[in-house]
Amino acid sequence: NLWLGLDNINQLTYDFVSMIRVELKYDENRSYVGLYENFRVGGVCDKYRLELAKYSGNATQSLGINDGYIFSARDKDYDLLYNESCASKYASGFWFNACSDSNVNGVYASSLYIDSMYWDSVIKGSLTEVELKVSFSWKEDKKPLNYINCRF
Repeated sequence: NLWLGLDNINQLTYDFVSMIRVELKYDENRSYVGLYENFRVGGVCDKYRLELAKYSGNATQSLGINDGYIFSARDKDYDLLYNESCASKYASGFWFNACSDSNVNGVYASSLYIDSMYWDSVIKGSLTEVELKVSFSWKEDKKPLNYINCRF
């Protein structure tokens, strides 16, 4: 298991044109792929806002519904629910809107539990494997990084 980190993902997606490929496996007979072009994660001042465009694949667009949302964690609740924290409820950090249709950072479970890894309520069962693959290419108008001092 590896999580690159939001700051690193932001730096990479700022400097490059990037795509994210989501590979999901439920069992040996069920696997799905989704590809989002123009994948970007905002910086700390933007609270790691998710940006996605141009979807293709045979998985549902369960990540796409989180486009434009801020990353929520147990200690930073930015989802749209007023009296509940999706990150606490699902035991993971993710781009939750109102507890969303996907949670690829959840725990592994042999059946669907509220905090297990899942993708879309239509595809039943807990995921057995998730891979998020990001590809990069240089931007033609590559500019130097601008560091911004922000306060919360």
